[in-house]
Amino acid sequence: MAAKQPQGKVRAKRPISVVLVDEVPIFSEALGTVISQEDDLEYVGSATTVDEAVELVMKHSPDVALIDVDLPSPGVGDFDGIDATRQIKAARPETRVLVLTGQMDLDTMATVAADGACGFLAKTSHLEDICGAIRTAKDGGMFVERELMPVLLERIRLSTRRPVGGGSARATITTREHEVLTLLGEGLDVAVISKRLGISLNTCRGHVKNLLVKLGAHSQLEAVVEAVHQGLLPHLSR
Repeated sequence: MAAKQPQGKVRAKRPISVVLVDEVPIFSEALGTVISQEDDLEYVGSATTVDEAVELVMKHSPDVALIDVDLPSPGVGDFDGIDATRQIKAARPETRVLVLTGQMDLDTMATVAADGACGFLAKTSHLEDICGAIRTAKDGGMFVERELMPVLLERIRLSTRRPVGGGSARATITTREHEVLTLLGEGLDVAVISKRLGISLNTCRGHVKNLLVKLGAHSQLEAVVEAVHQGLLPHLSR
């Protein structure tokens, strides 16, 4: 009997790289230590100012950035985590931004969602939830409490710097893609949507992928926000 040939080594999946942006270095270091203990996550650095954050992202090209939305900047005032989100997404759109906040404020949430954030976490969240949100963000998912989605998207519609139905060409999407998009706008995840529509999970993921391409988005929340801008969700755009 011929000897069995050894199998080639399976290449290990690259861990999800994460940067933290918070005014308190000890908070970032403590959270970074926890993140590094997860086999599939990698903490690559932290920043305490907007400029440092952008420089860090450009240097490491992280998969996910966790940003304190209350980050101050001298001479600018509060909520410079908003500016950090905007500048990071402009510099590297592929980096998913998760917003950390001590207090959930809908106006602030609407602003950073419009600027490309893919989810929101209270700074009091359990570490397990933070790590889970990082994984969700890396996969292009969104991390928003479902009950907040309708009011959040309505706030985006009312406060956006772009008029609904204006500012960009309207994407051409199929009937099924619109059904998927509508359910994403209701805060449902892909697994639930696939069951709701009676399609396989892989098929549903394919529809989501197509929507991201057609809407020029890098995450599900970005896609929904862009759909609101383009008037593709009538129940949110009237």
